[in-house]
Amino acid sequence: MPIVGWAMTNAFSAGLQVKVFGLSTLPHLIGEDKALFSILQKMHKAGGIAMAVLVILHVAGALMHTFVKRDTVLWRMLPRKWD
Repeated sequence: MPIVGWAMTNAFSAGLQVKVFGLSTLPHLIGEDKALFSILQKMHKAGGIAMAVLVILHVAGALMHTFVKRDTVLWRMLPRKWD
């Protein structure tokens, strides 16, 4: 996702700079290319949707273990209080 976003920003406009937490500026990977920008934008969007779906499935699985199977999987993932 970060690399595709970086390349997408470069393909959109050669004048845009990608800054990392305001500390440094990343070099340009590619020149301005509207066709490539469109492809990279679709890839970036699909990757974001895929990540969101995976997070939702992961949370649903943890809740299923807690409320349907009634086992201790969720509780074992949480940090313990060490006495």
